[in-house]
Amino acid sequence: MADTLGVKVHLQDLMESLKNIQALLSTADQKQISASADLRLWLKRVNDLNAKADDLLDGFAYEARRPGAVRNFFSGCNSSVIKRRKEIRQFKFVSSRYRDLARGAHKFGLDSPARGDDATAKFEQILRTTDYSSVVESHMFLVGGDSLKLKEMLLSAGNDRDFSFVSIVGMGGTGKTTLARVVYNDYDVVNHFDVRMWVYVGREVSIRRILESLLECLTDFIPNWFCMEQIVYYLRDRLEGERCLLVLDDVCEEDPLLTGSLKESLLALGGSRGSKILVTTRSERVAQLLQPGSRYPLAPLPPEYCLGLFRQIAFASGGPVETPRLKEMGDAMVEKCRGHLLAIKTIGGLLYTKKDEEEWNSIATSDTWGIVDPIPGALLLSYIHLPSISLKQCFIYCSIFPRGSVMEKDELIQLWNAQGLLNPPQGSGLSEEDLGAKYLAILVRTSFLENAEQDEGDRRKFYKMHDLLHDLASSLSKGQCTIMNGIDIEANDLKLAAHMSLINCEGEILKSLRGKEKLRTLRMVNSEVLGHTLAYTTSLRVLIVVDWFVDELPDSVSKLKLLHYLDISKTRILKLPVSISELYNLQTLKLYDLIELPKNYENLVSLRDLYIERFEDFNRLSDLPPQFRKIINPSSFKACFKAYLDSKCPIEKLGTLLERPDLYYRLSIYRLENVGSCEKAEEAKLSIMSKIESLRLHWNARRENNNDEDVLDGLRPHENIKNLAIENYKGSAFPSWMGKTSQQLTRDQLAEMEKTELTLREMTSLEEWSEPANLSNHSSSVCPLLEKFEVEQCPKLKCLPNVMTTSHRLRRLEVAMCDSLGCLPEGVGGLESLKDLDIRGLPSLSQLSIGHCRNLTSLTIGGISKLASLPKQLQYLSALRFLTISGYGGLETLPEWISRLQSLQTLKLEFCWKLEHFPAAEKMQQLKKLDELDICYCPLLEARCTKGSRPELYKISHIPRIMINSEEIKFRPRNKNKNTINTQTQRNKDTESEISGNGERNVGEREQQGSNATLSSSQPAEQVRPETLFLSTQPFS
Repeated sequence: MADTLGVKVHLQDLMESLKNIQALLSTADQKQISASADLRLWLKRVNDLNAKADDLLDGFAYEARRPGAVRNFFSGCNSSVIKRRKEIRQFKFVSSRYRDLARGAHKFGLDSPARGDDATAKFEQILRTTDYSSVVESHMFLVGGDSLKLKEMLLSAGNDRDFSFVSIVGMGGTGKTTLARVVYNDYDVVNHFDVRMWVYVGREVSIRRILESLLECLTDFIPNWFCMEQIVYYLRDRLEGERCLLVLDDVCEEDPLLTGSLKESLLALGGSRGSKILVTTRSERVAQLLQPGSRYPLAPLPPEYCLGLFRQIAFASGGPVETPRLKEMGDAMVEKCRGHLLAIKTIGGLLYTKKDEEEWNSIATSDTWGIVDPIPGALLLSYIHLPSISLKQCFIYCSIFPRGSVMEKDELIQLWNAQGLLNPPQGSGLSEEDLGAKYLAILVRTSFLENAEQDEGDRRKFYKMHDLLHDLASSLSKGQCTIMNGIDIEANDLKLAAHMSLINCEGEILKSLRGKEKLRTLRMVNSEVLGHTLAYTTSLRVLIVVDWFVDELPDSVSKLKLLHYLDISKTRILKLPVSISELYNLQTLKLYDLIELPKNYENLVSLRDLYIERFEDFNRLSDLPPQFRKIINPSSFKACFKAYLDSKCPIEKLGTLLERPDLYYRLSIYRLENVGSCEKAEEAKLSIMSKIESLRLHWNARRENNNDEDVLDGLRPHENIKNLAIENYKGSAFPSWMGKTSQQLTRDQLAEMEKTELTLREMTSLEEWSEPANLSNHSSSVCPLLEKFEVEQCPKLKCLPNVMTTSHRLRRLEVAMCDSLGCLPEGVGGLESLKDLDIRGLPSLSQLSIGHCRNLTSLTIGGISKLASLPKQLQYLSALRFLTISGYGGLETLPEWISRLQSLQTLKLEFCWKLEHFPAAEKMQQLKKLDELDICYCPLLEARCTKGSRPELYKISHIPRIMINSEEIKFRPRNKNKNTINTQTQRNKDTESEISGNGERNVGEREQQGSNATLSSSQPAEQVRPETLFLSTQPFS
């Protein structure tokens, strides 16, 4: 029957036509900004036809997945034949239209499909070869005066009021939010304030929304059913007597009455004296209205910082080689950015992916640079030159979220996949999820997205989009991505929308969705869900409902045959309609809770992600039908459960999970303060649950009882656990099983790399972590797979177990900000696998033994006040290539034995206030591989290198690159060549020329001496002194 009807042939023809038109689209999209009316019309027709083809293909897949579809297809019944013939007619029509549009493309000068294939091949090459693992964070360029001054303002005692305001004022894209985040996470700030909260405000100030967000920061739930009095009551109760830091990000409202009301509401919340409200705003008027005289103006970055940031991004590892021509073009583009931090980051990230001069020149000479407002030309250029059209569509799709939203990694990938935007190249071996992760990495590298806070519990990653980029994405969507508030909505606003987010909409407004057959995304926040509305939006791929008053999903959801993604986890829907089992294309289902599953649940054959936000009764897991295991692919299916322990859900009910041996899942357990004893905790039977891949254990931070040690001892997980997170644990010691369990701990796969790691962070009461008694002789390693071990900000921790350092794979060890730690584990000194060691902020550490780490290549050491000098054993680290000495307040001179570090390539000295001297010049010159020296906040040494006779500078004159406080020092030795003009006037002109040329010498001198000055081996070292000294705009190291 299939051969007779020719379904397969016509389907292949459609797919080939679609491939050809996509190749043309890649070229046409480059021209859409300056496109003629005819080209815009052509693009619209292609996009409309793409949507129709997508509907046809998804509809075909839906029918193929229908139970009994194969039997019906080959039965030859009339209804089946008629349906297939209708599909064939539709396939033929769409294929014919594609060919017509392709033939008409030549008049717009579009590339042939073959050229399009070349672009596709280049993008595939980028996916394979480009390194997106390291991203230059712009806060590196703000850690100097700005952050120190702002921190001082926040830590000052303030006035008599409980709250006082500090405002960061600057133009959009200059780094206000970045600076606020750096200070917000500063160690001193974290320890100074009892409570910290961060709220995005945006253009529309809603006092209720801001207060709700504050309460959500404190209680981890959305209280949209509270009245204002209840919200204020809970906030005052929570903040009473606490020193608070509140950040209001991006406050735009200049109306005195509204801003005054917001100010009064915040000041009424209480908090102790010294509490601060940090505001970021573009408006001087906002700062004046909140608190005159308490503002911090943030100017655009100075040119040398801009150039440094750009070069670190564009010429990072894996990017293009910095040739003189690329440097020249890069400098010119940075100048056009006019100190605009966001523009520099996006254009630098884009050029990182461009390897040849032709591509750079195309961007550098583009007319788009003339566009400044409202969207800087650099942002638009960066979008135009993104390496694939599907990646551009993924970026634009993010504008469906409101400004300031935090977007979760898995959610973004699922949404993109639901829209058909993730199509891995043939033969690449990538899954849709892999490609989505690479897309996110590219968007982060190019600063179209930025990393937001990360949930340490289950390793979820979050992203945010800068307001200016959100505006860009919304503009480029041309009305297809629409966010509407119910009070402002008009029928005309919905005509072009394909992806829609509706906020506070009522029934009459939702009726306007009737006939919206092209609508593919519907996100409804605090809006009614009407059954007759869903029945008319039959092309939906994504449906998200956020409304705690919604408790029923209408039967008409079955009309959404093409639905791939359904999220009702922010509703009170506890029972699904039977008709949901007809959604054969559904890939992701997110629920809040579940009383029972509908009949024929096993028909959801495409389901790969199931999330249940809050299981009140785990006994209901037994209701999952036995057939369910037939549709589960363990390698791709994920089940996620959260348990909130109380009288309805006691901990012993978690044992029900054992009845589902076919499920692999992630489990989060909250309210562990409700567990009374170790024996009670053991009733959860976690130790025999072998299918738990990720476990999160969470105590409420505000509680009176503290039996955490006993409870945690009884919550020993199975040895197969891969990810363990412990939050708000207030015990003074860890149980012995921690060492044994760590042998299987692994991190989620990021960028296709599996790493093993264990991190202890901000456990303020932890005093001891003992090792199992029967393993004290270290006869075998209890954590053989551990590669990365980090301990940070555990101020009471006195010792670490030796067994944690018996892993033969441990490559990185970081111990930082642990005030009471007196010694490191004995095994550290003999770890041959250790490559990276970071030891900082350990004032109680009295001895350090690391001289036998013969493979150590990177060492950071500092803040160890009991060690007045550098440990002499460091001289035996023969493989050491990178050395950072930080915060050694008593160090006056570097020891002469440092010359024995023959592999050393980079030396960084920072915050060494008394450091004045290097070793003798002949000792320093023995460091023949040292090609970079970075001095930062070492005032005495800086002065002896840059002022007066510069007595220390000649000792280091052989080092090719010397940075002092982020600025490169360049010099040249005396030149006795007869062609050298030695007059002081000419030297001054040369210096001025060098500075104005961004560190480039004049052409004649380059021909004679090369781009870098070198020392003659026959000249005595003590006589070599730089004759010309200037600061160059080179990047940080």
